[in-house]
Amino acid sequence: MKPLHLKEIEAILQQKAPQRYQYFMKRVADFEVMYSLQDEDGDWVMVDLDGNGLFCIWPFPEFAAACAIEGWEGSKVVAIDLATYQEQVVPMVQEEGMLLNVFSSPTATGFVVNAAEFARDLNKELAHYQ
Repeated sequence: MKPLHLKEIEAILQQKAPQRYQYFMKRVADFEVMYSLQDEDGDWVMVDLDGNGLFCIWPFPEFAAACAIEGWEGSKVVAIDLATYQEQVVPMVQEEGMLLNVFSSPTATGFVVNAAEFARDLNKELAHYQ
């Protein structure tokens, strides 16, 4: 996978959360991988929004890296394939009662969705590729 062009990154980050969510679904269906951030201890970087824990995911490493700011400096970008997402992330999110923060930008929260809604939308998108 070739790196994204800076102009493409900037243009996509200007979109509103629902458009970034749709972009995320298409790219993850294309490449069957998503990205998140881990701190120096290997713990997932989380967000608290109005008392809800949010697990953050992005469609490309460049977008995750762009959000490694304001307390997340030093975080590393980690690839999560679909099997790892299903086997490790989903149980953790469900056990801790978290939501998914899909494709936040450095200045805005992403599209916040629960794991079941996310799975429905991703499976719908994946069906186009089979």
